Amino acid sequence: MDHDRTPTMGESSTTTGVTKIRTPHSCRKRSTALPVEDDITDARGDGKEEPKGKETVPAGPGHRDDWDTRSAQSTLVPDQPDDTPEGVDPGPEVEGSNPADMLAVETSEETRPSAETKTEDKDETNRRPYSAFTKNQRWMIVIISSVAGIFSPISSTIYAPAIPTIADQFGKSIEAINLTVTMYLIFQGLTPSFFGSLADSIGRRPVYILTLTIYVLACIGLALTPTSAYWLLMVLRCLQATGGSAVIAIGSGCIGDIATPEERGGYIGLFSAVSMGGPAIGPVLGGIMAYSLSWRWIFWLLAIACGINVVVMIFILPETLRAVVGDGSIPPPLLNARPVEFIKQRRLEKKPLEKASRLPLDYQQKPEPKKFDPFGSFKMLLYPDIAAMLTFTSLLYVEYYWVLTTYSTLLKRNYGYNDIQIGLCYLPNGIGAMATSFALGRFLNWDYGRAKAKAGYDPKDKISLDGFPIEKVRLRIFPWIVVLYLAACIGFGWAMEARANVAVSLVMNFFIGGGLQATMGITNVLLVDLFPGNGGAITASFNLCRCLSAAALVSAVDALINRIGAGWTYVMWSGVVVVFTPLVWLVVNRGPKWRKQRMDGLQKKANDKAEKQAQKQKSETKPKS
Repeated sequence: MDHDRTPTMGESSTTTGVTKIRTPHSCRKRSTALPVEDDITDARGDGKEEPKGKETVPAGPGHRDDWDTRSAQSTLVPDQPDDTPEGVDPGPEVEGSNPADMLAVETSEETRPSAETKTEDKDETNRRPYSAFTKNQRWMIVIISSVAGIFSPISSTIYAPAIPTIADQFGKSIEAINLTVTMYLIFQGLTPSFFGSLADSIGRRPVYILTLTIYVLACIGLALTPTSAYWLLMVLRCLQATGGSAVIAIGSGCIGDIATPEERGGYIGLFSAVSMGGPAIGPVLGGIMAYSLSWRWIFWLLAIACGINVVVMIFILPETLRAVVGDGSIPPPLLNARPVEFIKQRRLEKKPLEKASRLPLDYQQKPEPKKFDPFGSFKMLLYPDIAAMLTFTSLLYVEYYWVLTTYSTLLKRNYGYNDIQIGLCYLPNGIGAMATSFALGRFLNWDYGRAKAKAGYDPKDKISLDGFPIEKVRLRIFPWIVVLYLAACIGFGWAMEARANVAVSLVMNFFIGGGLQATMGITNVLLVDLFPGNGGAITASFNLCRCLSAAALVSAVDALINRIGAGWTYVMWSGVVVVFTPLVWLVVNRGPKWRKQRMDGLQKKANDKAEKQAQKQKSETKPKS
């Protein structure tokens, strides 16, 4: 009998033989043997009847919400009188009393699964749902993440209408207060690279709570900043960006954890739509606060709203990182556990036998944990398809931010509007973004399913894209959206230059918001498709490019408008975008080849690492002469 082999959980015998369950010395009175295959139901459910009084090991995936109610699934034999005949070997004892040892199975050479059985087991694994979270639980995760995603964009737009008032009270110029906007953008671009990688390494939940707590504290500090401390205003705005900017990257990572490419478009559509509610209502709230109360109430409002969101996350949001909880069926470690999970696990720690009996036997194997790499987001920019796509979309974002920052100044200069009126004029931009996000999510899911069916693509791995032109599918309508977006930006510039009826600029802003959100949404979905296990890091790379580009060029727009006028300013930048449109063509046509080269390189690296580990283990176990 081969005592070295320990089959994985869920493996069953396919030939006549005896399978023993190892039990620790502390709880085993005698060795216990399960009946041969003809007497029990196969773990894969082959239809054989089970004699009454015997327990079976259920197959198939289990949902996250019932992992702690499965004591009936245990195959452990309770303590029984020692009725082993004298002289019969009760079997080898297992050292220690670790509950995991109770699940170790010792199988004879004859009972090892055949190649056919292994293939069937693999097919069964491929038929598992990608996530053990129920549909309602997945929507709950997306909604909580979406609400958290509001605080990054709203912190920029809610501040804009109050800039003249803040400049007056601090005794500084508009340019000096605008510098706080530039610093906010810089930190908004840099810090997600750190926190996104951290969330990919230790888990989404603890990083979510940490960053939003920093954000709440920064908002409280901003609300209390004395008007004589301009330097403190600058520092706290940087700290606010540090805490709030990572939520988009972490939220995209959560969606990548729980959704396949077929579902991802709808989830990211909702995520983007709710997140873009910030730019829609931010200027209105900022204008009302600055005009009727005080600019300080802008930050009190953000602190209260985000504080409520943090409390909801602490008690409700589960951990989703697959390297920590697998498909969601594995109980999280204490660092990632909700209070109710923490209490249950602490109670079970005192009862190791009960803890082992509650572990579901159908776990999906966890991916290998990723090492924390704060420079991972920067390294991803070295891939040619990623660099090309992010360069182009960053140019689109620069033009959007030009519209966002110049609109309030042009409305006050050309139309004499007050803070509240200026805030209301920003509403069409946000409404267009939200409406587009909802429609885009549904379209991306439908278009992916249509392309998949047309190509006859049905991979066993639910997130595999090997041989599938995902770049072409996701970017099918991208060029047409870009044309509409650039036309709206040019129309906006000439409407402001000619001081046309303000309704013209409102309509243009609706299409600008919708066009920008469509291009950003498509890009975000494609990036998560390409890096499903690194959703936080790749979204941070996206954030890094667009925010740093906007920060570098936002100060140039006022000088350009003063020199050549608003109309020609937006014509000029739209022309720059057109010049770079071949980058999108490269991604569509060369992207699959670049993706294959990247995957082959990563696979080779993983194989080399596994080979080195095997050689090291072999050398350590080799007997010394």
